[in-house]
Amino acid sequence: MRAPVVGHDHMSGVGHGGERPAERGCRLDESPVVPAARYTTADAEVAFPPSANYGLN
Repeated sequence: MRAPVVGHDHMSGVGHGGERPAERGCRLDESPVVPAARYTTADAEVAFPPSANYGLN
């Protein structure tokens, strides 16, 4: 099973929103909102994977 996890940036980690699914055997697909290259100027555009990839529609 795959679980989508949205994180603020590359420094924040996934927290409980990612730890619990991982403990239960899910493979995490992390999507950071602010990529490492834009960490100091966090006005970056973000594109999330389609929800159909996770059976969410």
